[in-house]
Amino acid sequence: MIRKAFLGLLLTCSVIAQAQEFKLNDEGYFNCGGVDVMAFSDFYPEGHQGGVCVIMNGKRVATNGDIRMEATPGQWQPVPKQLKRTVADNSITTTLAYPDSSRHATGFNPMFYPDYVFNYEIKVEPQGKGLLVTVDLDKPVPDFLVGKVGFNMEFFPGELFGKPWMMDEQSGIYPQQPNSPLITTTTNLQHTGDFFAGKGLRADIWQA
Repeated sequence: MIRKAFLGLLLTCSVIAQAQEFKLNDEGYFNCGGVDVMAFSDFYPEGHQGGVCVIMNGKRVATNGDIRMEATPGQWQPVPKQLKRTVADNSITTTLAYPDSSRHATGFNPMFYPDYVFNYEIKVEPQGKGLLVTVDLDKPVPDFLVGKVGFNMEFFPGELFGKPWMMDEQSGIYPQQPNSPLITTTTNLQHTGDFFAGKGLRADIWQA
């Protein structure tokens, strides 16, 4: 069974004299007027860089668009291993895998990967006046991660305070601080995978 998630990236070009569309340029990223969209051109998720990244008028407003194991992951939460990036046919496709065993339970700020071994692809391509982001997992999400694992995108709030947003049928103004009810969830540490040093890499995570 393959679980697929289709995500419409809500980016549209301004219409001045005629409609514009995103195009993949020679530098390997999408451009439309004052909007640039990169897809895994670099990979530094701990520094909140990489993945699908949006730059508007020279300012990075959203980044780190990728699969995460938590709805609101911290800086040192598990991140994937990037295996391959292909630019072709006016699209960018990147293959990644969880876990990255070399990071599991190591270093000053260790990451602990849950027991979920899978590969996935993220494809970014133009559709209409926007971009379509398609996430394709090779294995279903286990029950203990349902409602947690998903495609996350981080917005840089300093560039958005006081500005309007619109998604689907909803709209509003970006606040300067979060105000909402809190939701508590169980920690993934209760389902930590056996990826510790000395065990060797799990071979199936490298089969792209």
